Amino acid sequence: MLRTMPSRASTSSSQLAGATPGWLSPIPLFFVFLWSTGFIVAKLGLPYAPPLTFLIVRCLGVLAVLLPVVLIWRAPWPPREQIGHLAVAGLLLQAGYLGGVWAAIKLGMPAGLTALIVGMQPILTATAAPLIGERVRPLQWLGLLLGLAGVALVVYAKLTLTGLSLPALLLCVLALLSITAGTMYQRRFCPRFDLRTGTVVQFGATVLALIPLALW
Repeated sequence: MLRTMPSRASTSSSQLAGATPGWLSPIPLFFVFLWSTGFIVAKLGLPYAPPLTFLIVRCLGVLAVLLPVVLIWRAPWPPREQIGHLAVAGLLLQAGYLGGVWAAIKLGMPAGLTALIVGMQPILTATAAPLIGERVRPLQWLGLLLGLAGVALVVYAKLTLTGLSLPALLLCVLALLSITAGTMYQRRFCPRFDLRTGTVVQFGATVLALIPLALW
């Protein structure tokens, strides 16, 4: 009888596999592609627009795509008490992170170097993981420290060779701190929400916050 009964883990795995449509399997790869092209798009577009204005146009484009999706599929809106937390997380993840990155690139920071600096975000997140009840294994720490050493070598070489400006570097650090804080905040206060309506809230809050800054 023990041989014929499936284990609880295998049952859960099969149920999970059955609950996920096959057409969703390429979505993670598509996400990685979109994420990796963000710095390239910024580099190509920023010569023709101020960084915050460009970011507002990007957010408005996202809202133009998502709002019809929300209305057609009648996606559930988050509870009222969660909307504020989603807005704060959105401001940190969109306005703070992308605003800092794009402003730094506008000031002459190479897009590749910018990506390396903000790529240290997993290290900062791992350092703060105990604050949300998570822990990082020693082998994971080794990988993170090796990544940090590689980033430090590249950044130091770039600084000595090209003489990058301090404001651009500070904006990259601001973006790094912002995306780390946003990740931790969202994990702590709103870990589960409908991605369609939650993203509308986050991008809407970003637009409202960036408009006066862009005008200024």
